[in-house]
Amino acid sequence: MKNAGEKRKLSLLQTKDGSFTLIDEDLGETYHSRHGAVTESNDVYIEKGLDFFVNSSFKNPVNVLEIGLGTGLNASLSAIYSIKHSVSLQYFALEPYPLPMEYCKLPENILLEFRHIWRAIQNAPWNVNVQIHPSFLLQKINRKMEDYFMEHEAIDLDYFDAFAPKYQSEIWNVEVFSKIHTFMRHKGILTTYCANGQVRRNLTAAGFKVERLTGPPGKREMLRAIKS
Repeated sequence: MKNAGEKRKLSLLQTKDGSFTLIDEDLGETYHSRHGAVTESNDVYIEKGLDFFVNSSFKNPVNVLEIGLGTGLNASLSAIYSIKHSVSLQYFALEPYPLPMEYCKLPENILLEFRHIWRAIQNAPWNVNVQIHPSFLLQKINRKMEDYFMEHEAIDLDYFDAFAPKYQSEIWNVEVFSKIHTFMRHKGILTTYCANGQVRRNLTAAGFKVERLTGPPGKREMLRAIKS
């Protein structure tokens, strides 16, 4: 990954479900799936993460930690879920390299009804709590996961949405997963699009019970890990 001061070459790409993602031209890597940015986020993080947790271990509020805020898509879909289902979320989103606003494009065909939520998330200042909606409290945190600490057993759900291990190997290791495990409450859940065998072994070594699930379009599998 580039340092904060280095300029990245980014371009917009319309994915197969009509929503947009970004390509890091230097890496050749997209921020979300080319098969559908919103489709992937809904499948991996909302349906198999947030909704699964709410229906299995419901509590209010649900504390969410996202590793990789990126364009703010996962945060926006989570806020919409909280509004539609009357679930209060406290949402902590780590992003060491914030994107320029012009690259955070509203998926109008999906989120037009909630564009005010999308804009509020994009415009929220960093490193302070912002009440985006009565049911959605957001803190965008300009820090790497390796340098981040919080209270033990404070997190219910982790969205692990960093770049793939071959591009960002330093964050997919046992040490980082062990730190997340420490942050989590009993029966807390981690979801990620990545089903890499080494990632699965690292999660297990960190104390998680790991299951492989059917992935979103374009991916055979994804992972969900539970703190038992």
